[in-house]
Amino acid sequence: MSATGGDGGERLFGGYAGRLLVACSLGWAALSVGRFALAPMLPAIIEDLAITRFEAGVALSALWGFYALLQYPGGRLSDELSRKTLLIAGLGLLVAGFGLFAVTSDYVAFVVAASVVGVGAGVFSTPTKALITDLFVVRRGQAFGVQTAASDAGGAVASSVAVAALAVATWQTAFLPVVALVGLALVMLHLWSREPYSVARVDMDLLDTGRRLVADPEIRNLTLVYSLFSFAWQGATGFLPAFLQADKGFSAGLASGAFAALFAVGIVVKPVAGALGDRATHATVATAALVVGTVALGASSRSRPRRWWSSRWSRSRRGSCRSRP
Repeated sequence: MSATGGDGGERLFGGYAGRLLVACSLGWAALSVGRFALAPMLPAIIEDLAITRFEAGVALSALWGFYALLQYPGGRLSDELSRKTLLIAGLGLLVAGFGLFAVTSDYVAFVVAASVVGVGAGVFSTPTKALITDLFVVRRGQAFGVQTAASDAGGAVASSVAVAALAVATWQTAFLPVVALVGLALVMLHLWSREPYSVARVDMDLLDTGRRLVADPEIRNLTLVYSLFSFAWQGATGFLPAFLQADKGFSAGLASGAFAALFAVGIVVKPVAGALGDRATHATVATAALVVGTVALGASSRSRPRRWWSSRWSRSRRGSCRSRP
């Protein structure tokens, strides 16, 4: 079942379509705050729960694994039932998962919380994209730009939330505002969406969908490229602050700042990229973005900030020693 734009046309921040875009974007922003706050807090979580990096990695893998596995069921169910049904279900699971993070005191609860958040994110993700596709045609790229920019805004705020929580309380505290924001998005979608709730038995039709995917070269190639991009993106961001501290010699504050800067750039770039895609072709803009990202990743892997900071500190020390009487 598909949503329709109704009144207000394709306004990004007004009318029926704009209101639902705002609600979905808020949900994505809150989700991003919660999941990306885990990365800068990972050293503190490892110490507090007395676990290894491998065990922490298992929990994060559960989150992203369930997120991946639930993408197809979420989309399939939203096609057969209604977008609203799956969006509300996904947000409800996110409230439960992040709420469990906020009270976690042992490793088992941490893994369960990560798994519930992964399931909720997977259920919420595809119906959001499908709803935006239903509501926007001419300004579809801009609408997705707003939604993804909101996600990056959450990622940028995540570092600040993590640092503030660790400074004044515990890492669990960082998830309290996330629960509140996800709950607000849930209420907004419940009140604003005109779609009915629908619950019924649905055939997942996985084999037939897989055959159609393989048979269509355009869809097959697009799916492959997007999957590779998503794999690289999650791999690059999941442990980025911990990597910068352990391998590059960054302080905790500097690593969090670099992590936030990554998303701050996306807040500006993504709506612009969406608008360019509406005017030119989305494939051209996407290809250019992948080239830029590949070059940037290659450059960052060869950099050696640890040595730069070390040499600067050494020169400063030698200068201060010479200036002493």
